[in-house]
Amino acid sequence: MSNFRRVVTAVNDEGRSVVASDGPAPESWCTEVWATSADRPLGFDPPQIKPTLMPPAKGTRWRIVELAPDSTARRAQAAPVVEGVDEHGWHTTNTVDYVFILDGDITLELDEGKVDLHAGDCVVQRATNHRWRNHGPRPARMLAVMISLQ
Repeated sequence: MSNFRRVVTAVNDEGRSVVASDGPAPESWCTEVWATSADRPLGFDPPQIKPTLMPPAKGTRWRIVELAPDSTARRAQAAPVVEGVDEHGWHTTNTVDYVFILDGDITLELDEGKVDLHAGDCVVQRATNHRWRNHGPRPARMLAVMISLQ
């Protein structure tokens, strides 16, 4: 996956806004940009917690996901790594997700129906069973902000 630059701001001891960090966003099974939780509403570096699909309770996850083409073995290898995702990629999260397709073509499959998505398309995913597919010949990327409903 391509490395993405992440700039994080903060307030210094004098109450002035400053750049707290500037560098590559951490990567695990996806690029984890930022997370928040009930006890840390301004957020934290996601690698400080166990890699998981779900955001913390009353929290958020901001991530960039790269989907390899279905024709590769990546899908079969990646699914068991992420808790809550079955071997075919199906999953339901107790979240509202704002998804933006950055690059490539992705198919959102639901229990009943599917939608073909392209760069620039937006999805509001509302706690439904779904999976993402890439039927194309090259990787596709999407940005997702997941907001916990718990």
